[in-house]
Amino acid sequence: MYNVLKYKQNYDNFSINEQIIEISKNEYLLCAIDLIFSDENSVDYINLEKILKEFKNTYDEIIIDTTSNFKYKYLKKVLDLSDNIIYVVVPNISEIKKAISLYEIYIMDFNISNEKIKFIINKENNYSIDEHIIAKMFNIKKISGKLKYDEAIELLQQMIADVFRETGDYHLKEYFLKG
Repeated sequence: MYNVLKYKQNYDNFSINEQIIEISKNEYLLCAIDLIFSDENSVDYINLEKILKEFKNTYDEIIIDTTSNFKYKYLKKVLDLSDNIIYVVVPNISEIKKAISLYEIYIMDFNISNEKIKFIINKENNYSIDEHIIAKMFNIKKISGKLKYDEAIELLQQMIADVFRETGDYHLKEYFLKG
């Protein structure tokens, strides 16, 4: 993955397509979205709506993993342009409190339609808060899906975070291929 910050000086040379990597057959990933759209990089230099329309012509589905930092200027625009929003909730009390606060910002401040948001429980285990209680806490009818806690995935995420800390970049493909 290329370090997007190198384009900070000359936005005309920026290509979002260079930030896309193939992760498996017919599956691609746009990494480092927080680097592409951060406080240092103005959203104005990229026409986000145009980019998403181009992606919709190329891909059947587009999943954008956004930040939970609502202060990033691009977040509201990405949510507005999305057909559906998958809202991931970790089923423990401290994570649910944070998720409710962000959800309220989406609904009240960003004016995102509640019908557009689908809730997914992530990292479910034997000690998780029940999905019906979570649905009541968010004042929604149902949870759309659940993902079980998987220690192997947690380990992979930690490895990726370690690579980022070590390299300061998202060159994950090159890092793992070099052995």
